[in-house]
Amino acid sequence: MAAGDCGTASQHESLFTFSEYHVLQTILCWIFLQVNTEARLMPPHSTIIAYFISLHKMIVYLEKEIRQKYLGLFQAVRLHGITETRQIEELQQIDLLPRDWLLYLVTHNYYAEPWYHSEMISHCGFYFELKAIQEKKGSSYGFFMQRINPADSSIPFRITEHNAFSLRHERTVKYEIQVQAMIDEKWQVFSTGYICQKFGVTKKSSHSEVLLVAGLTMPVYVTFALLFPVS
Repeated sequence: MAAGDCGTASQHESLFTFSEYHVLQTILCWIFLQVNTEARLMPPHSTIIAYFISLHKMIVYLEKEIRQKYLGLFQAVRLHGITETRQIEELQQIDLLPRDWLLYLVTHNYYAEPWYHSEMISHCGFYFELKAIQEKKGSSYGFFMQRINPADSSIPFRITEHNAFSLRHERTVKYEIQVQAMIDEKWQVFSTGYICQKFGVTKKSSHSEVLLVAGLTMPVYVTFALLFPVS
């Protein structure tokens, strides 16, 4: 991407990506390096987000300049492909997109019917994503958690901002996933029971057991209980 090329939407239409937010992350990183020419190393995503958040608090004129100069790049992003709540929250924090674009994102996300929901938490330097996924057909749901590598750029800045991270590759965790729902006019509870498992950062070792429950109707209440045994 040349320094003077801000891109157009038509140039981006044929680009395939597993996550549209990754395209936006690349754009933000490129803009960061254009503005901070003294940077010699690729900064982590959290640093980039912190920088852009600080602009409208400290250097308002620079924020406006970036917004105007690189508007073409932001126009190239297929905003309808950004649906994760935490990603939209980051966009609101950096405040570089026009307000009507942000309103579109928030409204589109609110009225969409996602078939999954996730939340990220941190504890003692370890990061976990809690997930509830609905089968694309039917009323079955799967509930599980996954350890996230602290270097993963998908972790939102609001979670990493005031939290440390552990360098340990593995950690034994005792956990239980519990689901409560009304079925046939009676409250029922489904549970994995207590499970003790070592969580690593590889794809195979980062996932918990999956609690699969069929016949659920809203509302559904899910509880993830975690305990770190002494190790």
